[in-house]
Amino acid sequence: MRRLATWTAAIALLCAAVTSALAEKRVALVIGNAHYLKVGTLTNTLNDAGDIAAKLEQMHFSVALLDDLGYDAMRRALREFGDKAAGADVALFYYAGHGMEVNRQNFLVPVDATLKTDRDVDFEAIPLDLVMTAVDEAKSLRLVLLDACRNNPFANTMKMTSDSRSIGRGLSRVEPATGTLVSFAAREGTTASDGDGRNSPYTSALLDNLDTPSLEINLLFRKVRDEVIAKTNGEQVPFTYGSLPSTQFFLAGRGPAAAPIKLPDNTASRTDNAASVAIETAFWTSIANSRNPQSYEAYLAKYPNGNFAVLARIRLQALKDAAEATDKAAQQALAEQAAQQAAADPAAVEQTASEQAAAKAARAKRVAEQQRLASLDATKARAIYESKRAGFGGWMSSAGHQADVEYHIKHHLFPVYVEGLSYGGNRLFRTLYKPLPKSVKYFNARHGLSPSQFADLDAQLNRQGYRRLFRQEFTDRYGTFVQATWVK
Repeated sequence: MRRLATWTAAIALLCAAVTSALAEKRVALVIGNAHYLKVGTLTNTLNDAGDIAAKLEQMHFSVALLDDLGYDAMRRALREFGDKAAGADVALFYYAGHGMEVNRQNFLVPVDATLKTDRDVDFEAIPLDLVMTAVDEAKSLRLVLLDACRNNPFANTMKMTSDSRSIGRGLSRVEPATGTLVSFAAREGTTASDGDGRNSPYTSALLDNLDTPSLEINLLFRKVRDEVIAKTNGEQVPFTYGSLPSTQFFLAGRGPAAAPIKLPDNTASRTDNAASVAIETAFWTSIANSRNPQSYEAYLAKYPNGNFAVLARIRLQALKDAAEATDKAAQQALAEQAAQQAAADPAAVEQTASEQAAAKAARAKRVAEQQRLASLDATKARAIYESKRAGFGGWMSSAGHQADVEYHIKHHLFPVYVEGLSYGGNRLFRTLYKPLPKSVKYFNARHGLSPSQFADLDAQLNRQGYRRLFRQEFTDRYGTFVQATWVK
C-alpha cells in the first residue's frame, strides 16, 4: 500500500510538471549557418541546428528553424523572434556557425559576409547585442546558446584599417542582465571543435542533457561543461555567463519543489569565487595536454576537489600505467636480446656484459652529477618558492597568472613586478600589484611577445598616449619578453 502511494505521488508530480510546461509559453529561434560564400563550408552546423530544434519541439517550445541566413534575413528573423519572445515565459536562441570578436564586441557571421576589412564587421555581421535585445522581453527565463566559437576564417584575410581595433580568438565574455544565461561552446578567447561525428561536442552535450527531467538549469550547464571536457580531453571548456534569481528553473519537468535558492549577501565573496573559478580553469587549460605526471599532481595538490579533479586523476593514472608498460617492454626486449646473444656466441656475451657494466658505471656517474646539479637548482628553487615576500600573491601557473592579472586590473590594481620560477617541473609566477586611480586608462597586459613584437606594440601605444608602467623579462629558455602593462 505504501509503495502504491509512492507511485501515485510520483505520477501526480510528473503530471503536474508536464501541465506546468504546457502552460508556459516557450519560444525558440534556431539558426544554423554552413554554406558561407567566401570561406569553407561548416560540416555539421545544419545537423546541430536541426537536432536542437527537434529536441526543443519535444520539450513544448514553439520553434523557428532557419538555415544559411544572410545579413538581411538574420536581422528579420531576430526582429520577428523578438515579437514572439515579448511576453513569453521562456525565450531561447541557438546559433551554430561562425562568430567573431572585434574590440571585445561579439558578432555572428551571416553566410553572405565578405569582411574584407575590419570596418566591414559593423555593416556585414550581426552584433550579439541584437540577439540579447530579441530575448530581453521574455518574462521568466532567457537563454542564448552559441556554438560559434570556431576558428575565425576571415581573420587571415581581413585587412586592418585601425591600430586601435583588435580581433580576438573565439568570443569575448559578456555580462547579461539577471534572468539571462549566455552559454558559449568554449570559454572566452578559445575556440571550439566541430567534432568528428554528426554533432559538435558542445551540441552533442546539449542534446544529452536538455530534456533530462528534474535537472535544474545551472546544473544542466555544468553537466554540459563536464561532458565536453571529457569528450575533448580537456581541450575545450564551455562557459556560461549570467545569473538567475532565487527561483529554480527546470526545462524538462519541475522535479521536487522549486525551492528558492539562498544567495549570499556578500557581493565581494561572489566576485572572489568567480575569480577563483577562472584561475582554476586557466590552470587546468595550461596543463590539459601535458604528458608530464607532475603537472596533474600539482593540480590535484592545489585543487584536490576541483572541477577537473576526476579527469586529472584519470590522466595521471594513465600516464603512470603507460610508463610502467614501457619499462616492462624495455626490460623484456633486453632480456630477449641477451638470450639470443648467449645462444649465438657465449664469448661475445661475456665481452658484451663487461662493456655493459662499464657503460652502466659511466651512466651512473653522469646521472649522479646531473642529480647533484639538479639538487642544487631544486634547493635554490625551493628556497625561493617557500619564501614569503610582502605584497606578493601566491605562486601560479602561467595561465593562472594571466587570469589573475586580468582580474586585478579590472579592480585597478596593476602589476608592478613579477617573479618567475621553475619548480616541480612547472613554470610559476607571483605578482606584486599597485593601485592606480580609476580614471587611469590601461591596455591589457600582454603575455609571450617576442622582442620585435613588443617593440612594435610599445611604439603603437606610445603614439596613442600610453606609457609603460611595467615590463618583465626572463631568460631565452622561457621567452625574452613575458609581461607588460601600459596606462595613460
